[in-house]
Amino acid sequence: MSTATRALLTSLVLASPAYAQVAFNEIRLDQPGADVDEFIELRGAAGADVGGLTLLILGDGTPETGSGVVEWKYTFPAGTVLGSNGFLVLHGPGMTLPVDPASTIISWPVGVDPAFPDNGPEN
Repeated sequence: MSTATRALLTSLVLASPAYAQVAFNEIRLDQPGADVDEFIELRGAAGADVGGLTLLILGDGTPETGSGVVEWKYTFPAGTVLGSNGFLVLHGPGMTLPVDPASTIISWPVGVDPAFPDNGPEN
């Protein structure tokens, strides 16, 4: 399936009411050309703890697996908090877009592309 037709749905698995104040602010995955500027930005209260929060990338799967397949999973480590500006940016390696240094900035592992399940194991 071409990347242009790949349908991605992104969701947060909210394991606690404490996460209710955390929301997606911006998502940029699988843009045309080289995928060097992919990121997921969360917003909420400055210093909000998101440790244990799990981010799932759901895709359209294959004819064998059907739709709604978990293509990538990332669980924020214990102690991860939103930056002093209330933002967290989870991005791919080599990102060239500017990010406010007051944000919490995390790079997902090299070789893992959340838009493609075969680029790395789920963690």
